[in-house]
Amino acid sequence: MSDHRPQPAPDPARRSGSPPYDEARDALDDPGSSAERLLAAGNGLRGAFARSDHLVGLLPSDAFDVMLEAYRRADAAGSREAAVIWLQHAYFERLDGLAAEAATRVDALVQDDPDGTAHLLRGWMRFNGFGFVQDVAGAVADHEAAAARGHAAGDFELSVLFGTGQGVPVDEARSLRHLQAAAAKDHPRALYNLAASHATGRGVPLDAARALELYVRAAERGHAGAAFTAGVMVLTGEGTAPDPAMAGELFAEAQDLGMDVEEQLAAFPPVLRDRALAALRT
Repeated sequence: MSDHRPQPAPDPARRSGSPPYDEARDALDDPGSSAERLLAAGNGLRGAFARSDHLVGLLPSDAFDVMLEAYRRADAAGSREAAVIWLQHAYFERLDGLAAEAATRVDALVQDDPDGTAHLLRGWMRFNGFGFVQDVAGAVADHEAAAARGHAAGDFELSVLFGTGQGVPVDEARSLRHLQAAAAKDHPRALYNLAASHATGRGVPLDAARALELYVRAAERGHAGAAFTAGVMVLTGEGTAPDPAMAGELFAEAQDLGMDVEEQLAAFPPVLRDRALAALRT
């Protein structure tokens, strides 16, 4: 439900010049802010970070702390979405001061976890000993619970664990089943790994066309390495007819996704490197 109460007037002296930051500060300064308002404020600042506003001086130095507090306040006001977001930030940023609180909170969230997100997060935390004593077997159980609830990343994590024998005996057949399940749900890293399996014939038929299809799908879902690999395949005609123009588009996509394509190409044989650079620059 939206927050329609009159809001306190913002203090002009505290304006930072960043609307997302100022809105988050205003929401935090209002003790009656609703979960919806606090969540929206956190998301606004998160969007500013995604745009790299902090790298060009558009966000105050405490913007991350303000964002995190907005999510934690939204969680306290009843937003499960906000709870998951602040827990993810605490885990991925390794905010050790919040580790114990994060473990307690995620333990509560797994009690009602229809989509498996909380089990997945607790699996990561247990695997790496964040807030918990490191427990690889417990992480496997959590990822299995996430996968059983349909979470693609749960299947992907299990594909890695069964493939490498971490917490479970190595079981390549089971690893492949989980990899295929995650790829069927369009998990980018699963699509990339399954593409690599088809490119090499490991555990699945050697099939360059299928590998290329999967690399392109992974690229469409934001995987820079997949876009680059697909570009090389299209350039050389592996799994398809050679198409320098399409290869150039794929290299450009990899670059847009954060890869330094020219640096990657530096290790290639000179003739292939020059063809790829020409495609990229066309």
